[in-house]
Amino acid sequence: MAKDRRNKVRPTMDLESDVKTGGTRSSGSSRMPDRSNRRPDTTERRRASEERAAPSKERPARRRKKKLSRAALIIRWVIVVLVVAFLVFGGVLANYIYKAMFIETGDKVPPIPPTEYDVTPVENQNKVAYYLVGILGEGEKDDTMMLSVLCHDKKANTVNILQLPQATHIATDDLWATDVLGEVFANPKALDWCNVCKKRLYEPEINEGDVATHIACGTEVTLKKGSAVSGLVDFVNDQLGLPVDEFFLLPPKAVTYLVNAVGGVDVNLTDFYQLGGIDYEPGVHTMTGEAATEYVTYTDGTLDRDVIRMMRQREVFGALLTRLFRMEEEVVEEDIIDGVMSSSSAIRTECTVKEICAILKSLKKADVTGMTVQILPGEPSDGNTVYSVHKEELIGVLNTEFNPYSAALGAGDLLIPELTNSTASDVRKDALSNAVADQTGKLLDTSTDE
Repeated sequence: MAKDRRNKVRPTMDLESDVKTGGTRSSGSSRMPDRSNRRPDTTERRRASEERAAPSKERPARRRKKKLSRAALIIRWVIVVLVVAFLVFGGVLANYIYKAMFIETGDKVPPIPPTEYDVTPVENQNKVAYYLVGILGEGEKDDTMMLSVLCHDKKANTVNILQLPQATHIATDDLWATDVLGEVFANPKALDWCNVCKKRLYEPEINEGDVATHIACGTEVTLKKGSAVSGLVDFVNDQLGLPVDEFFLLPPKAVTYLVNAVGGVDVNLTDFYQLGGIDYEPGVHTMTGEAATEYVTYTDGTLDRDVIRMMRQREVFGALLTRLFRMEEEVVEEDIIDGVMSSSSAIRTECTVKEICAILKSLKKADVTGMTVQILPGEPSDGNTVYSVHKEELIGVLNTEFNPYSAALGAGDLLIPELTNSTASDVRKDALSNAVADQTGKLLDTSTDE
């Protein structure tokens, strides 16, 4: 049976082979009809036609795809070239406009942020800290109304405060556009700047020539408006020889906000005053924020009034600190410091709310009883129009009370000039607590609305 089964299969296989090859059956296969002379039926013709047509359909399709790819590639290259050309042209145009509007005229140039200044050396930062505290003018172009340097000796739990008369004569050098301290903030000087490195440049970093360039990167040096804050910090660093770890510059409305937030401040008035729209007879009064701000900022421009204003500032800021030190830390942070920093009259500083509160907590250990305040040693000069420092006396004060852990300062460390030295200095040195009245009063309305 196996043999018969194989014999039945073979003719079929031979037939298929003959059909595929177009050959004829052998004469021994007489059982199958001879179809060699027959035309293929319709199905076969259709299949053969499709087989012949298939390659011709595929080839044109491939040719069309290649043509589209080349076209698309050309278009893409054209777009890339146009984009690059546009960017180059735009960059050149922007640079030209920038130089024309800002660098050459010096107007409307964004100021340099106060990121580079001398701070306490790392090895002493757990021992001492230096803070610059001031009151700004009402407008951006107005003189400052208070500047003081605080040296907090953390180990001794003491604070020494140096009050700086706003009429103090300073060296202009290459950093300041004025020779009066109170005008520094409102008159920042244009400084050399590298647009590639995004940094202020100093003389050793500049390659002088037909075109000044930054030595490090070869970029042309441009001018950028100096930072008002940097001008004040640089004054302390270079002209007083002291570091500045943090600065706190208060707009007048920030003083108003803080005083109202603590319920007012008690001040012992020695004369009649009309402040903040309120009449105050001689005696102790709980001042509103508006009255206290006017009390510490008013001056008629004379040096005598400048000294009187500094005495008033002792009274108000000593009272403000006393009240803050008595309050719960959570209230100080959430209701007072966060409030003023969230207002439109926020304190100008690089500190966060928590960092400000941490500094207040550290100062609280000294309390106002551990704080000593004095005026910059010097005297009126130039027809009583400016205040001249007594340089040798200043060096002694700085080394004794403001430089507890660093090498002694010498005359070469202080750039501030001395115009006159003909009389003894009246520094009004005193404990801050002696200027503070008992803080027992409280405003009925402690609104901090501006």
